[in-house]
Amino acid sequence: MNTRIINLTEPFVAEEIEKILETYPFHPYQQVFAHPELRQKLMAHVLSRIPNQYAVVKTPESCHIAMEKIHASIALQLDVKAAIHQGIRQLFELNADWAVGHIPSPDEPSYAASSWFG
Repeated sequence: MNTRIINLTEPFVAEEIEKILETYPFHPYQQVFAHPELRQKLMAHVLSRIPNQYAVVKTPESCHIAMEKIHASIALQLDVKAAIHQGIRQLFELNADWAVGHIPSPDEPSYAASSWFG
């Protein structure tokens, strides 16, 4: 029988980060956290501040059952959401200088939709 240990918290946190970032303005927050390195830092920030849950699974079906249980924990959901918002604020402030050079300003002509088609 082939068993695996899986981190149940990581996919849950990734899903919550997506949902929460969608509520932030596209410029600059969504643009900054679209960068893979900053997205990883945000993920690490959250995972280091909450209790991670693991499961030993034998089949893919048991993996899905275990993941449904993590979604049921209201306390964990609140902790994850708070850690995500905190991480977004902290990482955005720490990387503000980087963001200036890597994302276009909404004032730049190439950023305006009217210039996209000529």
